[in-house]
Amino acid sequence: MRRTLHGILAAVTAASMSSAAFSQEMLNAVGPGEGQVDIVAWPGYIERGETDPNYNRVTDFEDKTGCKVNVKTAGTSD
Repeated sequence: MRRTLHGILAAVTAASMSSAAFSQEMLNAVGPGEGQVDIVAWPGYIERGETDPNYNRVTDFEDKTGCKVNVKTAGTSD
């Protein structure tokens, strides 16, 4: 009996959560940006072309979006 009740409760909870998620309207616009993004990355993951000019993704992103990228390089994932 208790297992059945837990199963029914789980099903009702899942159904109510999914219906709430699907009833939300699609986001059509966003507010103004902050003008910059701070990223902590391992060496070689965020490239400005210093190592290899063929891998300059940051400058292209900054030019297209007007968003300045501030990168702090971290040696480990800790």
